[in-house]
Order: sequence, then C-alpha cells, then structure tokens
Amino acid sequence: EFSETLFDLVFRVYVDNGMFEEGLKVFDYMVEKGLSIDERSCIVFLVAAKKRRKIDLCLDFFRRMVDSGVRITVYSLTIVVEGLCRRGEVEKSRKLIKDFSRKGIKPEAYTYNTIINAYVKQRDFSGVKEILKVMKKNGVAYDKVTYTHMMDLSIKNGKMVDAEKLFDEMRERGIESDIYV
Repeated sequence: EFSETLFDLVFRVYVDNGMFEEGLKVFDYMVEKGLSIDERSCIVFLVAAKKRRKIDLCLDFFRRMVDSGVRITVYSLTIVVEGLCRRGEVEKSRKLIKDFSRKGIKPEAYTYNTIINAYVKQRDFSGVKEILKVMKKNGVAYDKVTYTHMMDLSIKNGKMVDAEKLFDEMRERGIESDIYV
C-alpha cells in the first residue's frame, strides 16, 4: 500500500508535465481509496490547466474537487474565475462566485478585481458598477488594483474628472499610488 504523500507527488509530477489525463487517474484513484487530497496539490492542477488555456478542464477539475470533498478555499475559486474571465465568460464567473459565496467561500478583492478587469476590457461600465456594489455589500474594501481598474475605465470613457476623483479618494483612504496609478 502506497502513502498519500507518494500519490500526491505522482499527481503533481504528471500535472507539472502537462499529463492531465494521467493526473486525473491518480486523483480518481486517491478519491476511490479514500486518501486525503490536499487543496494545494489541486491548485497545481488548476494553475497548470489555466496556463495552457484548458479552461474547460480547469472548471471540470474544480467540480471534481468539490464533488470529492476537497476543502475549497477562495484561492481555487479565484483561479477558475481568472480562467473564465480570460475567455470572456464573465457572467459564468459571477455565477460561480455567487454559488460558492452561499457555501461560505468569501471572495477577496483580488477575486473581484479579476472580474472588474474583464469588464474594463469589455468597456462595460455597468458591469464594473455592479461588482463594486457587491464588494461594498460584502464588506470587501477596494484596493489599489480596484482603483486602478476604475480609473482606467473612466479614462477609456473620456471621464477624466471621474478618474481624478477616484485618485483623490484612493489617496484619502491611505492607498499609495505607484507608477501604474
């Protein structure tokens, strides 16, 4: 009988080398045998799939993680959200966040910023506003990246005065600007 550590190592080696099917077989074997599966190992799979633009595989594996009882955190969720947003599936990302928020996984500013960035790329001002309302409602503070995205969208829409107000608000909240802001 092999140890969980050995299976975890084999799983990671397969995934690191882009051998996803083999990695999935190891994952399924671990689930079948009742072996403990660490979320960090699963994150390796999600990141590798996302980097190779295999977003469907990433999403399917995330569902497998959930179904097999792997303890999910905001980090796994955010990786999947990033992949979906890069592919332009912002609404699917929002639904995923909403579903997992109900399960107690609270998105962080970084998670929301991923969606805001996707909306900015689409020049969807109303989408950005919706996410900002959700952040406020959920008590997630805007960070430098949030403000940068909001200013970027304001500038793209020819609203320089709004961008300046956002910059001032950011500074008033003690968030320092950098070369990007």
